[in-house]
Amino acid sequence: MLLAMAQLNASEQAVTDYFGLHDVGHEWIQRTNLPTADLRVAVDGQLVIVEIKEFSRSAKLRLGGYCPVPFVRHKIRESWRQFEQYSEQSCCLMLYDAASLTVCLRPELILCGMFGEYIETIDPVTYRFSGVAAMTPDRNTHISAVAGLFPLHVHRNCIEAGRMIFRITQGVKRELTDDDELQIHRQTANYVGQVEHIMRIVVVENPFALRKLPRGLFVGPFDERWYRGNDGVVRLKYSGQRVEEMRSLLPEYAQKMMGLW
Repeated sequence: MLLAMAQLNASEQAVTDYFGLHDVGHEWIQRTNLPTADLRVAVDGQLVIVEIKEFSRSAKLRLGGYCPVPFVRHKIRESWRQFEQYSEQSCCLMLYDAASLTVCLRPELILCGMFGEYIETIDPVTYRFSGVAAMTPDRNTHISAVAGLFPLHVHRNCIEAGRMIFRITQGVKRELTDDDELQIHRQTANYVGQVEHIMRIVVVENPFALRKLPRGLFVGPFDERWYRGNDGVVRLKYSGQRVEEMRSLLPEYAQKMMGLW
């Protein structure tokens, strides 16, 4: 059942736009008296059930210091009712930050919500978590993965400058000369103001899921996928070509300025 465009909230519209951009077949599930999920998604000859939950501006502004991880954990636990009747299919919870005053959603928050609020950084793409976890061998096993939708603002002048620096230095870290900097400035000046606005997906697989999420879902050029191994360590499993290039070319401050966390 298709929802009228006027009925879509911010998160539903973002998900619909993403699936449309990547030609992912999907349909809205008709509402009944029982708790139901939002979407059926067709990928790799399989149907994936999708529930969308957003952090909206309606939440009360909290004063003082607080930890946002329990809010993410609550969204994960809250979804079991929607997925309970779909035990024979892969199920994916999608989270979206609709300008929330409570939670500034980032991939790290999803990881902490799933595996524990205490994080040990082993390297930039390898982590270990401990604490209260939403995902355990006997809890939330209907959820195949949790996926966050994140806006990304790709400034072309920064990307082109990064590419030029790589060519000039041949990938070797060194100080740029004044001539190098002048050449980069001249050749990238025409790109100032050209910004590509992207909605990307970061997926975190549930290692305890009854059904795995198909590999062919969420594999766009800006998407990423994380998994937890048998050793309890969480690692980056997939990184799209464009986002991989951004991470290799741009300094960390530029990545975060564009929304790449």
